[in-house]
Amino acid sequence: MISRKYAVRKADKIIVLTKVARRFYIEKLNTKENKIVQIYNPIESSVAQSKSYNLTSKKIISVGRLTYQKNFKLLVDIAI
Repeated sequence: MISRKYAVRKADKIIVLTKVARRFYIEKLNTKENKIVQIYNPIESSVAQSKSYNLTSKKIISVGRLTYQKNFKLLVDIAI
């Protein structure tokens, strides 16, 4: 297995999901700021607060690797 530091040195860009993760790479792994890209939540707050949202909806949309850590099975159990 390759180390995270090695992977960071070899990567053109690092994609993270949170500001905390971005700060970790910059401060702890000495990564240049322009090499770290944060992906923000794609749902705009105006849409999330819309009164037209159907609370009984059973649609689940998720992106992630299918590993036990992500616990996608729990999403299905919750929806049922």
